[in-house]
Amino acid sequence: MTVHGPVTKVDASVTSTASASSPDGGSVYASAYTGMNVANADIYISKTTITTSDDLSFESSTTTVKALNLPVNLTNPVRVEKTTSIQVSDAPGTPEGNLATLDFDVDVYGENTLADVSADVLSLEDQLSTSTLNVYGTTSGGDWWG
Repeated sequence: MTVHGPVTKVDASVTSTASASSPDGGSVYASAYTGMNVANADIYISKTTITTSDDLSFESSTTTVKALNLPVNLTNPVRVEKTTSIQVSDAPGTPEGNLATLDFDVDVYGENTLADVSADVLSLEDQLSTSTLNVYGTTSGGDWWG
């Protein structure tokens, strides 16, 4: 998030990837989700691409957002959201057993900024692997406390 004079601009992207394998050749299921929102944006454009393997052992989701907050109040803010789904026959490399990981880099630029991250990772042998990441970022050109 950057401030250009009276215009606030957001360029953001998030990717989530999940893969699953079964030690005994049983059924598997992997699911990945990404989502983003920019509050009070006058112009908001979002594109999500979801890639899923035919056997459901792999899924990847990427959401990219571009948003502007203008120095004028629009009667009807512009909001465009598009989601594309892609099926692939072969899943990329799938780990043996259970694996849950998180890797993130959060940056917020501007006057009076805040970045808050909440992360959870859980893996239960031969049962479940899950990762959850919530990120909140804000910047304000005004007095933070007032």
